[in-house]
Amino acid sequence: MVDDKYLQDFFDISFESLFMIENGICINQNKAAEKMFGYSLEEAVGASVLDCVHPVFHEIVKKSIMKEVGNTYQALAIRKDGTTFLCEIQGKDVEYEGRTVRLTAIRDISKHIKMKEELIEAGKNFKRVFYNSFEAIAHIDKGRFIDCNDALVDMLRADSRDDIIDLGPGDLSPKYQPCGELSSEKAIRMTKLAFNKGFHRFEWVNKRFDTSTFFVEISLTAIKLNSKDILHCVLRDISKEKELVETIRESAKEARAANRSKSEFLANMSHEIRTPMNGIITATSLALMSEPKPKINEYLSAINSSASFLLNIINDILDLSKIESNKLIIEYIPFSLKTLISEIKEFIKLRVREKKLIFNLKLDQDVPDFIYGDPTRIKQILLNFLSNAVKFTENGSITLSVKLNKESSKDKFINFSVLDSGIGIPKDKIEKIFERFSQKDSSVTRTYGGTGLGLTISKKLISLMNAKLYVNSELGKGSEFAFSIKAKEANKEVRDLILEESKQVVGKARSLEKEFTVLIVEDNSINMRMIKDILERKGCLVLEAENGRLAISKYLNEKIDLILMDLQMPVMNGIEATKKIRKLENENSSSFNSRKIPIVALTANVMLEDRQIAKNVGMNDFLSKPINIAEVYRVIEKYSNEDNVIPEDLYLDDDFNYKDEDEDLDVFDCEELLEILDNNKELFEALINEFFQKLPQELKEIESLIKLKNRDALKLLSHKMKGQTLNLRFNKLASIFKKLEEGALEFKFNKLSNLFEFLKTEVENVRDTLKTGDIIV
Repeated sequence: MVDDKYLQDFFDISFESLFMIENGICINQNKAAEKMFGYSLEEAVGASVLDCVHPVFHEIVKKSIMKEVGNTYQALAIRKDGTTFLCEIQGKDVEYEGRTVRLTAIRDISKHIKMKEELIEAGKNFKRVFYNSFEAIAHIDKGRFIDCNDALVDMLRADSRDDIIDLGPGDLSPKYQPCGELSSEKAIRMTKLAFNKGFHRFEWVNKRFDTSTFFVEISLTAIKLNSKDILHCVLRDISKEKELVETIRESAKEARAANRSKSEFLANMSHEIRTPMNGIITATSLALMSEPKPKINEYLSAINSSASFLLNIINDILDLSKIESNKLIIEYIPFSLKTLISEIKEFIKLRVREKKLIFNLKLDQDVPDFIYGDPTRIKQILLNFLSNAVKFTENGSITLSVKLNKESSKDKFINFSVLDSGIGIPKDKIEKIFERFSQKDSSVTRTYGGTGLGLTISKKLISLMNAKLYVNSELGKGSEFAFSIKAKEANKEVRDLILEESKQVVGKARSLEKEFTVLIVEDNSINMRMIKDILERKGCLVLEAENGRLAISKYLNEKIDLILMDLQMPVMNGIEATKKIRKLENENSSSFNSRKIPIVALTANVMLEDRQIAKNVGMNDFLSKPINIAEVYRVIEKYSNEDNVIPEDLYLDDDFNYKDEDEDLDVFDCEELLEILDNNKELFEALINEFFQKLPQELKEIESLIKLKNRDALKLLSHKMKGQTLNLRFNKLASIFKKLEEGALEFKFNKLSNLFEFLKTEVENVRDTLKTGDIIV
């Protein structure tokens, strides 16, 4: 046994399998050797070293002992259990107790050999994948292609790989990329990004060997090959995708243009039809007010009813168009529900009496009177349900119920229901009746008439009010149409205001207490005569102008309290005339009119865009043709009251006509921003999220600066936000911030409040656009 302490410690702590061999005989082994071969120390000492080596390698072991071969060699070792493994043997002579012995270390290298074989095989597989891939792949070293596959040869329309080897990316590209950067310079920048990040993906324009160009998406991955740091480059042809995107973009532009044309057509059609309707309905209404003879009264009523029916069809078509283009706005204003129900009852009562039906009104006493909502649309829905009930009921009754839903303790809901005892609807036809221009079958249209639009519009209106429509019907027994709306009660102050307004005598020609001059600007002589008659009944002094140019002359030379301005006129239309009058007011050009004159749009155009344009140029109110006498009197009452001050912020000149001017701007140019950021999507999302995190506070600051009329601070903040939004390619937002900056420079604070509302709306449009593209902000 070895009694040298140092040697024993060395043996014990070594991870290598160590043996002491003298003349080919083992005189000692350590624990690692015992574990490797399975022999105990007692079994190993005295045994020949050849017992642990495969006979094939005996000769080389003997030569090692005789020092005829080098100190390190490989052999196949045999364990005690007979299993073999490839090992590396290293021997060195050392002095031990006065004699020379062989210190031998044995390492199991079978795993290393296997790994080496696997690496070699992996390398072969990598080459097979590289060369046989359908994707175009190349390897780049020091800005040059050192290898590529056949797919890239085909993509670039080269003859062989040799044509591509040693070329640089700039050699296979046009001089400039779409962003304006030199291809050679951008290639260097993309290469650096890939090495720094480990991976980089971006879009690129490549040039084929036939000089044609095409879009590719390039993925660069930094790898080590043959101990060298290179780039693994994968190219994907995205030309068709780009063409598809461009096609979609052009289609979207064409669709927008088509929608604009449709809106213009509807507006013009509305104007052309509603103008003569205005004449018919207003003339018959005035004639009926003069207490004609019974027979004449009957004829006039028939004319008035027919004209009103035709007007309802026009309104249905316009409503459907506005709903489908998302331009119909549901109002949320306070109103008297009981007054509304009373009006509906009076309207439908005559038709019910004509068919000798029974009409029941069940109005729950617990239903609040003054609530918030859209009274016009609620009335439209209920009248549609009631009109259908009258139309399809020959005998029996019709019941209108208005009840408070008492099941919900948290929120109040009002249930509206119209029940009839008419022909009913088969279960399988209920869904069909809500389709456009549809009734349950063609015989219904022949028998009862109608356009088939009423229920379609009613269902959509109910949906826009966040309510739900319920239908119960049984063939031959009748139908029930019902819906519920959330009821928010108006406070006492609002209730008192509504009651005060209701005390005014609406529809009767109550004379004014003081002189009140109204300028009517209208090119249609019939309309002019009838509006003049209505106003004179009210006690107004009336001035006339048949176009905008004459209206301006009247403004400069006559004392005027109110202008009723038609929008579509020859020589100069109402929009241009209003702009010029507002400009003259700012310049104090009229010695007769020192204050802002209320201007009310008077037109057969009822599209939402018309209302917005009228407001933007400085109009204060809107009267739709056919003229409603009660509405005319409402306007007179409103603006003849000296306490009624016109707020400054209602005036928006053409410099701030954001919606019209910037309609064709993209909300967000995602592709351009990604191109600028070299397709770095992490940075892309980080910048957008940072912008929207800070935006609420900046909007609050802008709103505060407008109220405080702080010119310098608003100019600086608007300028900063304009730069940010331009950089992020939020084009419409940038346009609004530009106008805010200009408004601050020119002290136009009375116009900036409305512009700020546009700004808030556009922020939500941007958010919706980003969410559509799966970008969460």
